[in-house]
Amino acid sequence: MSFGANNRAQSQTDWVRVDTCYGESYTSASLNKKLAGVLPTGVYWGFEVVPATGMQVKVYPGPDPDYPKNVAVAERNGYSLTGTSEGELLVPVPAGFRGLLVLEMDYDHQVTRSAVRLVETAAEHHIILAGLNVPEGATEISADMLSYDRRQVGNPAMIVSNFAGIVSALGQTMLEVETRVKFLEAWAGKQGYASPEIGG
Repeated sequence: MSFGANNRAQSQTDWVRVDTCYGESYTSASLNKKLAGVLPTGVYWGFEVVPATGMQVKVYPGPDPDYPKNVAVAERNGYSLTGTSEGELLVPVPAGFRGLLVLEMDYDHQVTRSAVRLVETAAEHHIILAGLNVPEGATEISADMLSYDRRQVGNPAMIVSNFAGIVSALGQTMLEVETRVKFLEAWAGKQGYASPEIGG
């Protein structure tokens, strides 16, 4: 066995742990560790958030989902946790609430927990589904009270789709700016203003 001059290790045996090993004592722990640091955290499918009746929001797979379940991945305490659900969940939101709707998952060998809940500030292990800004005295949740700019997406296809949407919107903005500049130039010409010479 050969080592470099700066490598103080005396043995390479068992320095790298293989998940999942034959005869694992805690199979669930090993499986949950297996993809920690490998899978991006966030929403993979579904977990869409929209207004529901009254002071509620609905979490569901979406109006025309590509996959019929909600799927998300979170990482906590060295474990990669995959959460799935079917159907929809109604979450009550109090008037005056300003914060986030998050998915929380936890695993500690003997107890596995998950919850979709409202928080004022997200913790590192939370998956943000939507932001909420509900005025005092509100009697129903409307679309303008929801925001998705901090929503966490883990599915690479969804990330690419979102990026494509941003690029498309930016391109449209640039076209609008170009149109306005041409309009201003035409107006200035009619008023007798000469176009400035760039670098003159």
